[in-house]
Amino acid sequence: MSNWVIPTILQCNRFVTDNVSQDSRYVRDYEFDLYLGGERDITIDDHRYPISKGCMVFRKPGQLVSGSGSYNMYMLTLDFSRRSSIPPSQYVRGSHTPQQEPCDIAMLDTVPPVFVPTHQDDLITLYKAMCACSYPNVIDEGKQETLIAEFLCLLLADACRYHREAAQNPPGKPNYARQAREYINRHYAEDISVSRLAEHLSINQNYLIKLFKQDTATTPNQYLLNTRLFYAKLMLTQTNQSISAVAAECGFNTPSYFIKCFRRAYGVSPLTYRNG
Repeated sequence: MSNWVIPTILQCNRFVTDNVSQDSRYVRDYEFDLYLGGERDITIDDHRYPISKGCMVFRKPGQLVSGSGSYNMYMLTLDFSRRSSIPPSQYVRGSHTPQQEPCDIAMLDTVPPVFVPTHQDDLITLYKAMCACSYPNVIDEGKQETLIAEFLCLLLADACRYHREAAQNPPGKPNYARQAREYINRHYAEDISVSRLAEHLSINQNYLIKLFKQDTATTPNQYLLNTRLFYAKLMLTQTNQSISAVAAECGFNTPSYFIKCFRRAYGVSPLTYRNG
């Protein structure tokens, strides 16, 4: 990262909307969107991608994009040219502003248009921090640069992992561990078990556990618990729903079990975390 020109933030905010159809537009800047929820389809240069919770979408200047469906996401737009004078409170994607020249950073070419990053929790923490120091106006340029650098490092690390997994699982060979993670990310609120995962993937249960440990260094059950706790933390800080409602919507059988798991993982109760 030391040889990079750290970009500036044109826009960083969280957006939630119900079903909406967006007309085709040409991308003018670098866009990094992390989906916290929703179901939609997007098209990037004639390639269609189904988007759901946990997906990172990366778009570059000059690409033709469109989309339809609902979303709950963090939206980040970066200026690698550092020439824009539009304040974040006035910047609008797709507006008639000059298209940013593509930056000469080869590593950005390794980031897939759509993938599920591993460092979800860390990335969301960075999105929140970037929002706080960038909107409606830049508050601390030095802090902003540090956050952007951390964000790009995490993103590139997750992109490298994505390509490594793809190389280990060439087309035609199923990546059962990734499929299991994606299934958990979509269905974590439901009654999921390892046997159900194995049945869904049509493989032996013990074989799935072995592959999952090799891929993630944890078990499917622990990954499921981490995922449920991850989304519970989001709900605690971003909604006013009761502890019981958060527990139910995140797949915990009882509020008491949710509180026990939360305290074991984070050292505080859900209520203390919310109030802190």
